[in-house]
Amino acid sequence: MSDLPPFGERPASEAELPHDPAFGDGGGAPPPGEATPADNLPPWEDRARYGHVAGFFETIRKSMTAPATFFAGHPVKRGLTGPVMFAMILGTLTSLVGWMWSKLFDRTLMDLLEQFDGFEPPSAVEAAITGFIETAGVLASPLLAVISLFVMTAVLHLAVLMLARNGRGFEATLRAVSYGGAAAILTLVPVCGNGVGALWSLVLTIIGIQRLHRCGGGTATLIVLLPLLLCCGACGGLAALIGLFAAS
Repeated sequence: MSDLPPFGERPASEAELPHDPAFGDGGGAPPPGEATPADNLPPWEDRARYGHVAGFFETIRKSMTAPATFFAGHPVKRGLTGPVMFAMILGTLTSLVGWMWSKLFDRTLMDLLEQFDGFEPPSAVEAAITGFIETAGVLASPLLAVISLFVMTAVLHLAVLMLARNGRGFEATLRAVSYGGAAAILTLVPVCGNGVGALWSLVLTIIGIQRLHRCGGGTATLIVLLPLLLCCGACGGLAALIGLFAAS
């Protein structure tokens, strides 16, 4: 009996066993999709810590100001819900604000044009049709944003499959496109916001492809620009054919 430890204490051999954090206090592995210390989650996908609004805008800020750090260690097997929701909300927001700017500038432009003799404003029917189309576009913007995201991702992922040796799957490409598009927030700035936002999003997407698919900068640039080059080439070829037929 003298070899037994006092009541309530573990034997020395048991106390020296290392603790395996994978088993926690109740046993079992962490739930699927739960963040691990190695994950560099976007704030939007860490809403328990940041909240919805702060997480959304903090994701935009980090993606635009420090894209290399933002995409480093980014999870690529966490699911599509987070990046798809981010792209949908961003697309809806930019569409709504763009519609508001359009209404403001259209009214200002009409006031200026009415000062010139001979100017004929649009008829009531034309104005109603234009207003209906613009409003329908805003209402459909969540769906259009998601469709645009998947179409662009599918096109770029074909380039990834052709050019990236160690591609990490469709989700990695979708995340690069979704969070790389954060610079679209600049479309809220009138006049020059669209152009600057498009160019910046292009750069962010290249960095996202490079980091998430672990390829070189040149390869990532070619992956993103190849569809644009092919599209421009196809349009140029079509224009040349039309010119030849018109000349003959």
